[in-house]
Parts: sequence; C-alpha cells; structure tokens
Amino acid sequence: MRQVVVAHHKLYAVAEYDRRKRLSHLAVQPQPGTQTTSPQGCARIASDPQVIRRDYDEVRGIVTKSLLILFSFAVLASASDDKTDRATLKGIKSMCLVVEIADQAHSKLNKEELQTEIEGKLKQAGIAIDKNGTTCLYLNVRVLQAIGRQAIRRKEKPIPLYAIDLRLEFLQTVALTRDLSAKTYAPTWSTANMATVASDDLVKTTLEITTSLVDQFIAGYKSVNPN
Repeated sequence: MRQVVVAHHKLYAVAEYDRRKRLSHLAVQPQPGTQTTSPQGCARIASDPQVIRRDYDEVRGIVTKSLLILFSFAVLASASDDKTDRATLKGIKSMCLVVEIADQAHSKLNKEELQTEIEGKLKQAGIAIDKNGTTCLYLNVRVLQAIGRQAIRRKEKPIPLYAIDLRLEFLQTVALTRDLSAKTYAPTWSTANMATVASDDLVKTTLEITTSLVDQFIAGYKSVNPN
C-alpha cells in the first residue's frame, strides 16, 4: 500500500511540475512585439477556461492511474468469476451480507441503501440471507476525490470528480489441500468494476455498478445451483 501512495504522489508531482512550467512560460516568456505578462495577467491565465480544463484532465488522469494501481494490487490476491471459482459456490444454501464504504461520511454514499438493494436482488433470486451465516457476500466500495492544484493553493473546494472502485467477493472457510487441518477465511469468488464520475452522478453510478456486480454473482451462483 505504501508503494501505491508513493506512486500517487509521484504522478501528482509530475503533473504539478508540468503545469507550473507551462504557466511560467506563459507569464515570463513574451512573444516578439508583445509586452511581458503582468501579475494580473498571470491571474487571468490561472483562471482561463483552457488552463482549468487542462487541470481537470490532468487530475482525471492521475485519479484513474492511481485507481488502476490500486486495482492491480487487489487483483493479484483475489478470486475471479471463472468456471473454477464459480464451482466454489455450489451447495451454498444461505449467506450473510456485509457492505463496507471507505470514508462514507465524505463520499455521500449510503451503506444501508446499498445493502437494501443487494438484499432485495438476492431474495428475488431465491437466495436466502442469514445474518449469522459463516459464508458471506462482501461489497467493498472505495472512493477517491480529485483535488485540483488551484484548489489546494487557494484552499478552495476540490474538483467535483470522483474515482470509485467497487469489489464484490464471496467469502467462506477454505482448507489447504496439503493439510486439511489448516483452514482460513478467504474469497473464493469475486468481481469488480471502477469508474470516474462527476460528483452529481456518484450515488447513481455506484448503485448501478453495485446492481451489475450482484447480477453477475447471481448468474454465477445459479450456474452451479440451478434449483
């Protein structure tokens, strides 16, 4: 995780350096026959729609790259939705449901709303929910908000852009084939999705992705539990 954080800061630093270099060139290097840009001109450049748009695109790129790094680390140590992992769902009669949202207070997302949506779809598919069960369907939602350089310097509001990473896993007790007495609790099936969305679309998009992931789980479950 420390490597991910370092990578994120490096990406941020490179983008900040490039942007300052562009602004420095615009403010200090006059074209022949023109006057040197004044401090007021610098302010106009900083608020120019094209410059702001470049900032927005840079932040979007940084957020997406950082999320890809996080996602790649998660994929290395998890299950999937292939035929082998679907087979681990065979014979499951009921399951508990756990929803976790990182930094829920600042992301506008509602854990209870997502949980209710998932429970409804599972019940509709004929899958029983047992709050005390030892096999569990687990949804993890991570949200990363973009923060523009102008906002940092001026202590203004962050850019209204979010990167969201949703991961749905089925957890159960597993044993090592070489030593059946060695047991642990681990994901045997999983699927994931991520997106970059505007603040106004965060809740709606998160709900849509959650629904899609749950549909994928139900399809996998039904493929090995037809009745």
